Amino acid sequence: MDNYQIKIFKSHTHDPYENLAIENKLLMNIAEDQKFIFLYINSPCVVLGRFQNPFEECDLLKMRESSVKLVRRQSGGGTVYHDLHNLNYSFIHGTREHHKDINHLIILNALKSFSVIAEASGRSDLIVREGDGHRKFSGSAFKQKKDRAFHHGTLLIDSNLQKLNKYIKPRYNKIVSKSIKSNRSTVVNLSELSISINMSSLTDAIKNSFNDYYGSNTLVETTSDIDIDSDYLGLLKTDEWLYEETPKFELTLEVGGKLKEIEFPKKRILKTAKENRLI
Repeated sequence: MDNYQIKIFKSHTHDPYENLAIENKLLMNIAEDQKFIFLYINSPCVVLGRFQNPFEECDLLKMRESSVKLVRRQSGGGTVYHDLHNLNYSFIHGTREHHKDINHLIILNALKSFSVIAEASGRSDLIVREGDGHRKFSGSAFKQKKDRAFHHGTLLIDSNLQKLNKYIKPRYNKIVSKSIKSNRSTVVNLSELSISINMSSLTDAIKNSFNDYYGSNTLVETTSDIDIDSDYLGLLKTDEWLYEETPKFELTLEVGGKLKEIEFPKKRILKTAKENRLI
């Protein structure tokens, strides 16, 4: 196996925008001979893929009522719900290859230490088989640049699945768009599969599995001293990024007993939504 310098980072914050900015900083500063894993926990939020439509993926009004943040990441993939009871990981590589299979193996080997036998699905999910079906506990996505990449995902430990289903359920169903749509799956918390799994124990198991795979013994570093890009952090919070990056779409509403078709042109999506009191 190649001799890599590996580093393990654990976030000092639960702010989802800051954690994406930390991830981006690590990505932009990794060297070719390095491998990073970044572990973080977010406060309640709904995280969209880069090319998704928030009106098509979640209930923005219920999220606003409960102060659940809307977040759009730079990677593709589907929409996920984060809270303080799921662990997020990001494998960051100093080459364009994101090594999804190896990263999944590291997670799966960590779960074996709790006698949880799981597998990677044909997509980017991690699942447990149950009879003729399966339940999902992790979804992931990746971002490739010319000379570096990351592969990140979420691990449901003891998340509030009732809230997950509440927020990741679109209020409006009659939408015509070219946005990337999420694949809905039946999910399960890892704590249901093993009473030994909690945030601390799983974090340690992933750290040990990462070290074992790359033949090292790296200590966990905190991210408090990482100087993130304030411009990038600011961009993640803007309406332009959260809403106007959505491809144009059409939505049909029932208004006063009649159907009304509303067009949402690119770069006027937020204005159109506010005019029709959709958010």
